[in-house]
Amino acid sequence: MAWVGDWAADRTGLTVRAAAGSEELLAAIRAADGVGPETQALEDGEPAVVRQLAEDERVPVDVRRAAFAHGIQAGVAVPLSYGEP
Repeated sequence: MAWVGDWAADRTGLTVRAAAGSEELLAAIRAADGVGPETQALEDGEPAVVRQLAEDERVPVDVRRAAFAHGIQAGVAVPLSYGEP
């Protein structure tokens, strides 16, 4: 599963720009509305590592459940940028 997102126009959440993988997991990520390690990665400009999805409370419960159902146990949110911020 991989997805690329960016801040929504009002910067209160994230918008998915492109994705591949589990539609169920992607739906859970969209429903979480920018809450989790991906928001931390964008704010900090540094990767946010999730070593154990099942136990990481930064990840919304519905995202953890969908990930577990697809055998995903860990993840990393990597901020992508080009040029000066």
